[in-house]
Amino acid sequence: MGRSRLLSSSTGANHLVVLLVILTCWGFHRLRTPYTAILLDSDDKRYIDEKIFAPIEKRIYNDANGTARLDHPSPVTSSLRHSNFSFDFPVCLVHIGKAAGSSLSCGLGLMYADCEGMPRDPPLPNTFYFHLKKDTCRQVGSPKAKLNSVPVSTYLVPIRNPLTRIQSWFQFEKDIIPVRRNKREENHFKWKRGMLFVECYDDFVDLVLEGLTPQWWNATISAEQPVNMTCPERAWAAVLGVREFSYHEWYNYEYYWTALQSHHSRLFDNTNNSHHGTFRNPSLVVLRTEHLSEDWSTISKEELFRPVNQGSRKEFQSTKNSTVFSRRTATEKVLGRERSSQFWRNLCHAMCPEIQVYKQILNHGSNLDTEQMETSLQELRELCPDESDSTRHCTGIPQFPQMHVPRRQYKTEVKKRLFSVA
Repeated sequence: MGRSRLLSSSTGANHLVVLLVILTCWGFHRLRTPYTAILLDSDDKRYIDEKIFAPIEKRIYNDANGTARLDHPSPVTSSLRHSNFSFDFPVCLVHIGKAAGSSLSCGLGLMYADCEGMPRDPPLPNTFYFHLKKDTCRQVGSPKAKLNSVPVSTYLVPIRNPLTRIQSWFQFEKDIIPVRRNKREENHFKWKRGMLFVECYDDFVDLVLEGLTPQWWNATISAEQPVNMTCPERAWAAVLGVREFSYHEWYNYEYYWTALQSHHSRLFDNTNNSHHGTFRNPSLVVLRTEHLSEDWSTISKEELFRPVNQGSRKEFQSTKNSTVFSRRTATEKVLGRERSSQFWRNLCHAMCPEIQVYKQILNHGSNLDTEQMETSLQELRELCPDESDSTRHCTGIPQFPQMHVPRRQYKTEVKKRLFSVA
């Protein structure tokens, strides 16, 4: 009996020594990084969780039945900061299309977009993204998350004047030829795009002047599917984001803002979430495409576009104090001139719902002061004089019928107002 206790005591002491050695070595290793607090990559995190903290917390939080109650996040990642950034981690990039989201994703080291040889190297750990249907941010800090998981602390949301964004969507998407391994799926994508870009409009000005005409204001559209719609009805359906022809007209401000309210409610909650305990509610950082260099410089010491790996992109010219978007600037100059007053009346009227969501996102930006917000709103009023600083109800918008879908699909749809269960 005494020998057994001695062996047990000796084994426990050995385990304690091994634990201290591992923690010490690991700590020295992490001190070599530029982090002011500990940021774990996936391998580090998995190893520490499984080999070190899980056994300890299992002993501490065992209930009467001997099952582990892992109700408390590990203290290792209770505060995640990086010396080059002013915001807290984990961070979620809400990548809204045609608003410099790809450039920002590369600046953070995310590799899902084509970085053309200039991603951040090394990539930032504890960085996630929400783009189109892919939302890796939802897995962070959820009730089902593993030990040591911290909820998202910062949402980065790039936004752009809705009128220039929708014009950029058209110019970007109209010449894309989808390629898929599944040829049936590829042909379906081509067919959907073709209904708008081939059968109806190959020029954005024609879409606005011939499709978004006042005769359709207050109209009630009877066709449920785009294949049965006229070209003007398809133009309205695309710009309003109520039917999907390509990507970025469907995944619009309404889509992302609705998804954030539905699946990331902590952003809009004035009280702490009971699951996350002492974690503060996350902040929403708005990055305006028209003022991207200014906004980025207030949250990061790093240049957004750095000539790393294979080199820098030709359409960007990075300077010490600013990043010049040569292609985007040219696009917006073209959009801002040689347009009739009817063009702007049509476009502003059709974009009214998106404009109101754009204002809401601006108002939620924790990093923008009153002057910066007013600057963006004034830029909007230069194109749409009837818009005020506050949100308003949009009148005269054509009404489209709901799309009938199976219950399983309905549950997965974000813009549920457009659907009903078949």
